[in-house]
Amino acid sequence: MPVTLEKLSLQEYFDLEKRSEVRHEYVDGILFPMSGESKINNEIALNCYSAFRAQLRGTGCRIFTHQIRLIVKEDRIYRYPDLIVTCTDETDSYAITQPSLVIEVLSPSTEATDRNQKLKEYTSLPSLEYYLLVSSQEAVVECYSREKDGGWRYSFYTGLAEVVKLEKVKGLVLGLADVYQDVSFTPQDGGSGQS
Repeated sequence: MPVTLEKLSLQEYFDLEKRSEVRHEYVDGILFPMSGESKINNEIALNCYSAFRAQLRGTGCRIFTHQIRLIVKEDRIYRYPDLIVTCTDETDSYAITQPSLVIEVLSPSTEATDRNQKLKEYTSLPSLEYYLLVSSQEAVVECYSREKDGGWRYSFYTGLAEVVKLEKVKGLVLGLADVYQDVSFTPQDGGSGQS
């Protein structure tokens, strides 16, 4: 749900983000507040971060959490993915423009956007090699990987024994046992669990 239907200029958005306690995604002038995430979503994102951080040391690639903006379309679309890996020297201190890998941890309130609108947006980025959707309901990771012809291949991983191989980004691997380490799945309470 957008914060307001009144469109803001890009400068108004940047000014608001500097003083706001809540982050907002920006899509064609409309702001979408990023609600607080559930503990389980946070735990999963941190597990992914930990797994990648160790593998990326000394590679020239860097990993960032959901506090860093992703510029999807200059002046039009700014997102806050759960995790971003970039292997390019980025000049903006607050944003990424050339991600190699993007991860979104799914929640009931964001899943439709992550699967549809963000899938289209992220896969339009020339630098992106992988888009991962990580379930917060069960041990499932979905991976979209760029093919040599520019198309996208979909892979589905389920069960803690599975390993996602992300060879085009410094040979990264992501074991589902690592993603879901110490995570206890609980039924959704229908309340404030959002990401």
